[in-house]
Amino acid sequence: MAGRSANGRSTIYQDKFGRWHGQVSMGRDIGGAAVRRHVSGKTKSLVTKKVRVLEAERDSGRPAVRSIRTTVGEWLEEWITDKATGRYVARSTIDGYRTDQPHLNRIGGVRLSELTPAHIEHHWRMMTAADLLATIHHGRRTLSAALNDAVKAGLLARNPVPLARTPRYSPDEPGPYTVDEMRRILDAAGRFPNGVLYVVLAATGARRSEIVGLQWMHFHPGPPGALNLRQQLQRGYWRHGCADPSQCRKRGVDCPERTGDGGLSIVPLKTAKSRRTVVFPASLTEELLAHRATQQTDRIAASVWDDRDWIFCHPASGSPLDPGAISRGFADLCRAAQVPVRKLHTLRHSFATVQLTVGGQPLHVVSRQLGHS
Repeated sequence: MAGRSANGRSTIYQDKFGRWHGQVSMGRDIGGAAVRRHVSGKTKSLVTKKVRVLEAERDSGRPAVRSIRTTVGEWLEEWITDKATGRYVARSTIDGYRTDQPHLNRIGGVRLSELTPAHIEHHWRMMTAADLLATIHHGRRTLSAALNDAVKAGLLARNPVPLARTPRYSPDEPGPYTVDEMRRILDAAGRFPNGVLYVVLAATGARRSEIVGLQWMHFHPGPPGALNLRQQLQRGYWRHGCADPSQCRKRGVDCPERTGDGGLSIVPLKTAKSRRTVVFPASLTEELLAHRATQQTDRIAASVWDDRDWIFCHPASGSPLDPGAISRGFADLCRAAQVPVRKLHTLRHSFATVQLTVGGQPLHVVSRQLGHS
């Protein structure tokens, strides 16, 4: 049996049962504590090879990490919870993480320190067989972000996601609306309640949540007319608070012990570049002023009215519009205009295309108008 080597040196020894072991000094972790890794095998040559691999990993300059027992599934839950409670990202982003989590939990039992590109590639193959290509690419972004933070926390030496081969996925994205189709949409919008909302979306390239979060104090008739985009309206979600949701027989919103932050709420825009002022032509200013006059008439006739002064609201109560309802209303508008039904976000793409091709605006100007970070 070999004795101990000097500090910082690797050790290879045989125990009393004949099994060989190796101890490798990996350096110090982010807390300053010394990190040693252990390997074992039936023969000295096998253990020597394992020791050489660890020494090469150490000498490559990767951060030292402990051989911890934390699994991928445990880290994902901790990571998502931290993101949600710390308000680091938007609620919709957290929803995306939670959607990906059940798929990623299929490798959730693997320890973080033992996760390899082979584990991830096998998981992608299983999902490909289930025809979940789009889910793979969404989940890959979530997994990579979580593991990048695990590396920063000293729980993982290197993120294996970029090293794993990912199946190709090229969805057929519909193109933007043509100028003629946009004109037909804008003409038809006047026949819909709050139809000017879609005109504002098409004329500014703003996001749906930004427009439904507008209050009249954000509108400036000009000239030129302008909207100050500083906040957005987002829907939170209720979750089951009962011990066994499977026995509740209700949705989270109807659970007697529900928890969470359901309902619509005002959320500041995330970045400085997304907080911006957008200007528009005098014709849209006139439409918004006419819309405000109609809203005042509705307010007088209503028995109850939300006094937060939303620019776009329910005509009977003044309450804010649900972002999801705006998207569903857009489908009806497209059918009335006899144009292909596409996602509401297509208006944003169409605005950018018109500005770049017809308007001749430089790319950086259009990017600033769209509020890109």
